Amino acid sequence: MSHSPTHPPTLALLMFGAAQSASAIVYAPRVTRWLERNSRAWTAVVAANGVAMTIYLWHMTAGVAVTGIFDQLGLLASDTPGSMSWWLMKLPFVAASIVVLALIVAQLARIERRALLGVKADWPFSPAALLVGAVVVSIALKGWTSGNIVVIIPCLLVVLGANHFLTNFLVSKPLD
Repeated sequence: MSHSPTHPPTLALLMFGAAQSASAIVYAPRVTRWLERNSRAWTAVVAANGVAMTIYLWHMTAGVAVTGIFDQLGLLASDTPGSMSWWLMKLPFVAASIVVLALIVAQLARIERRALLGVKADWPFSPAALLVGAVVVSIALKGWTSGNIVVIIPCLLVVLGANHFLTNFLVSKPLD
């Protein structure tokens, strides 16, 4: 059994969190002054903040998708964890995860911006219909782990179809 610093939480984890919090408090005024002087950096911060929740909610999905693809291609890092060769094998994985996440964000950021800027959309479906849709999408997502391409492709199509439907429903209405 391997040891994890988060299960159960250790004093080291608590100290790490305290150090991060203290660093944020100490450096916040300096970062603020720098952003006030640098309009390009401020613009980048505002743009990133506009999709921050989308990135947070979907970064693991991108990583899992890339892990599945890399596993099927035999490209997962298999050397001793932490070794130089292991880190070099991780670089393409991280790059691919960033690309997949960027594609997801490009599709879903419209929904996040709409939620931030638009009026509340009326949901014409019953709670039961929403529950059935969530169950179907959950089963389709679970199907991705089957390892069987005959199962994975229809499951992927279900998820993409649900994404297309929700994106069109939530984004197609004009802002007031």
